[in-house]
Amino acid sequence: MRTARSLALLLICVLGISSLLLFLDSTVNPKTGIFKLEKARFQLAASTDLSPKQDAWTDVSLPDNWSKQRKEAEGLGWYSLHFDAPTNIGALGLHVKRLSMAGEFYLNGHLLAPSMNMVEPMQRMWNTPQYRALPRDWLQTGRNEITVRLFAYRDYNGGLGVVEMGPDAEIYKVYTRTLFMHSTFSAAAILLLGLMALLAVTIGLRFDKGDGSPLFLGLSCVTWSIRLVNDYIQIIPMGFVPWGWITHSLGGWVPLFILMYCHRYLQIKRPKLEHFMIGYTFICTLLIGVYLNGGISKDMMATVWLPFNLATDAYLLYILWKLLRGATRVAPVVLAIALAFFVVSDIHDRLIVTAAFGNLVGFDSTYWRSLAAVLLSFSFVLLVADQLINAIDDAKQSRAAREQAQATERSRITREIHDGIGAQLMTALRGVERGALSQDQISQSLQDGLDELRLLMDSADIGSDLHGALFAWRNRWEPRLNALQLSLHWHVMGDVEQVEITQAVVLQIIRILQESVANVVKHAKATAIEVIVKTEVQTLVLIVQDDGVGISTEAVGASNRGLKHMQQRATLIGASYSIQKLATPAHGTRVELKLALSH
Repeated sequence: MRTARSLALLLICVLGISSLLLFLDSTVNPKTGIFKLEKARFQLAASTDLSPKQDAWTDVSLPDNWSKQRKEAEGLGWYSLHFDAPTNIGALGLHVKRLSMAGEFYLNGHLLAPSMNMVEPMQRMWNTPQYRALPRDWLQTGRNEITVRLFAYRDYNGGLGVVEMGPDAEIYKVYTRTLFMHSTFSAAAILLLGLMALLAVTIGLRFDKGDGSPLFLGLSCVTWSIRLVNDYIQIIPMGFVPWGWITHSLGGWVPLFILMYCHRYLQIKRPKLEHFMIGYTFICTLLIGVYLNGGISKDMMATVWLPFNLATDAYLLYILWKLLRGATRVAPVVLAIALAFFVVSDIHDRLIVTAAFGNLVGFDSTYWRSLAAVLLSFSFVLLVADQLINAIDDAKQSRAAREQAQATERSRITREIHDGIGAQLMTALRGVERGALSQDQISQSLQDGLDELRLLMDSADIGSDLHGALFAWRNRWEPRLNALQLSLHWHVMGDVEQVEITQAVVLQIIRILQESVANVVKHAKATAIEVIVKTEVQTLVLIVQDDGVGISTEAVGASNRGLKHMQQRATLIGASYSIQKLATPAHGTRVELKLALSH
């Protein structure tokens, strides 16, 4: 249900944004007095022609896209539009959403400033709307003519959009709105993407642990910002072919880098898919250079690249679904909305470029990629902030858990020292003060205290690693047993290394082992001790047996302090404990501990 609600919210947001943009691109309110010139006459001109030829006109409809109407045409062209000047309107203005690449406007033969250079390097006006005030002195009573001198590149979406005319104040309002959507918004998007790239790189250098997500976030922002520069600037820093090669190629790398960032954010590992997409995008990058140099047509270029772009968009929709599934925070949902609009805007803008579905997405429609960049930048900021907040919260929780663990460990060590070593030393001290202990008994008490101290030190280092604790105990005790002419036979079987128990349980098991061996040393008169540690059907088994004289039945039944302590320790950890004298002909004693392991 949560995913369904998120999906519904996503659809509402994307449809709302798209509808708003389509509305802004729709016809102007006729009550403002604005009218449109959608019929014109056109003629191609030789580069040396300074004025159109009167007998070379052909009728065209606006918007007029050269890539659809005259693919091989390149250079200068003339448009002629006629209108009757309204008598009830004062100052008039002219507005054109798109004119590609550069153009000059004339009113009844008079140049409407500014004048344009129609040879390279020229001012590129393709995404900058045009506004001209029409001086009243140049207007004629009745029929008037607007002439447009335009330059366009071959098969490069050159042409002239619909010309809007009307009251100068109203036309200027329409112009400023179009300028904001076409140009100002691109500048804002470039700035935001640059700041986002800087933030991503800074975070990557400071916090990245090797997943590479900040790197690809930064790359997507950098490539996208460079791509949007082409929507904003009018004087390019290099020639037409290298500049077009860079900017149009980046249009394919942007979604690829976004996809690779999302892979790492969602921890999706598909290196083969990424390698294929990188390779295909590189091939398409080379083909763009061939297209700009006239080697292939724009239609051929679109045939090679457009299906791949649409497949990438479809895969981004899958990523979007992954983001929405189980999303409990705002940031992933916002990223999903931004990704959905990015896919919609990518399809919308490519329809403009390919001149397909011209009735739905016209030649002079507004590109949506700047808004998509702003939305994605905002979602990236939310994601980065969300990740940083989570990292801070995790650090606080980890610190609190670490401090709690340290406090618990200090309390445990203090308790163990008081109850174990402290009690042994106090008993020895009282015995010495009363003269009740022999030299051997005093030595044994001190040795027991040292053993307990070493055991506590080992437990602090080893923690919950039973296998490590057993290994440490063996290394400490085996030399001592050998010095006493006691051989130690050690057997660890099964999945002891995989046993997961707490540190407290490990400590009690080692104490039972140590107490059992100590009893052998003190009482058994044995020559060998066998220790077996194994796992059996979710049960840990510890066996200590010797070849000594064996424990008497009376000793087993008596309240022997050492045996009583072992029983208490076994009960404390929920284990079963038994001790028995080995039957004839065997000799010695067998201590067995069984601990059930959780599944």
